[in-house]
Amino acid sequence: NIDSETCEELEKAYVNKTATGNVSIMNVPHTFDLSKLELCDASNAGSAPMTIRRLQRGIWEYPDDQDIFVALYDEDNDLIESAWRLQTCSATPLPFQTKDLSWNKGYDTLYTYNFTAATVFPPSVEQKNEDSGRIRKFRRSDPDTAQVVWDTKNFGIQNMQLPTVISTDPATPAAADKDSDATNTAAPTADASAPVPPPSNAVTVVTADMLKVPDTWQPQTMPFQRFLVPKDSAEYDSIIKPFMTKLKQKTEIVSLERLQNSMLWKFYALTRFKVALRNAGNPNEKYLYHGARVRENMDAIINFGFDMRVARNGLAGYGIYFAVHSSYSNSGYVLYDQNTKTKEIFVCRVTVGACTKGKHGLVRPPPKSKKKADQGDLYDSVHNDEDVMYIVFDNTQAYPEYVIKYTANNGW
Repeated sequence: NIDSETCEELEKAYVNKTATGNVSIMNVPHTFDLSKLELCDASNAGSAPMTIRRLQRGIWEYPDDQDIFVALYDEDNDLIESAWRLQTCSATPLPFQTKDLSWNKGYDTLYTYNFTAATVFPPSVEQKNEDSGRIRKFRRSDPDTAQVVWDTKNFGIQNMQLPTVISTDPATPAAADKDSDATNTAAPTADASAPVPPPSNAVTVVTADMLKVPDTWQPQTMPFQRFLVPKDSAEYDSIIKPFMTKLKQKTEIVSLERLQNSMLWKFYALTRFKVALRNAGNPNEKYLYHGARVRENMDAIINFGFDMRVARNGLAGYGIYFAVHSSYSNSGYVLYDQNTKTKEIFVCRVTVGACTKGKHGLVRPPPKSKKKADQGDLYDSVHNDEDVMYIVFDNTQAYPEYVIKYTANNGW
């Protein structure tokens, strides 16, 4: 491997289509010619040029507690990738040990990585936590084909024209509707808003009450707007306090943003009502957490909602996974900005309805009854553990209502 500073200079030249230039390696001047893939020692005119090649960074993934492979954050990925390249130069790779991992700051745990030999494909590594003795087996994926959970690349979303989004300061809201209350700061509840449905055999008509937006929403001038939630409001406390309690980690809140997407809300509200019809008027709505590690994916969820087409198979099946505790999502699933050292996480309304234990390979909730005549009566969702994770199989069964932006402190 060429040192990181030289790699950065060569990569800049490659991206800018600059064929030749100068770099310094260990304080020795060198010249490069990318058209010939050569690097020459400029201090020694008689030296033969070195042949160089450009390697794409692999993506290291690990199986989480739901048995879904999740990619490491960039800084951790670069550390493991560099160690792998160095260790696999030998026929018998040596163990690599480090404490310098993003999730380990403040804990000082030693991790040991045992890499497979270079002749073994696909490459893999075993990570051992020297404190607990727990072992995880990582895998290295090709960067051209690897996709993190909920990756939207190649699924028709990445290059779509996003609707205009306006962030409006709640202190100066848009002009209020004559029938609306722009000052309402009542705490949102995860079991309110759904009207009690009539008996299941009654003919139902979609009414405005069914699609009513939460009382905390502010007047909108566009179908989709984003509003900062005031820190001194009951709404802010109702979202942030559970988040902080379940995070179990010292952090600072940068902002709480409410996502008011009237089109997505109508789909969600209608599905919630439909689920309530099947469950004696109770949609079993919960506030749960969801992370998206890539900005493109975050934007796709904000603008278009969740997408089952990119779901991966976990312990509870192919579904959209939502964590009960913010600490779970924070452990490696949320968007992380290395420059600002901040993270972003979704707080979502999820209509759980009737729920049962999931299993690997499910593509929809299982039937409530084993009787063949009743096979069409399905559960509404599944869980892997009711105190850990809920999984839905319908895009409209969840609504991303808030985004919390917070500092990425690790440990106390």
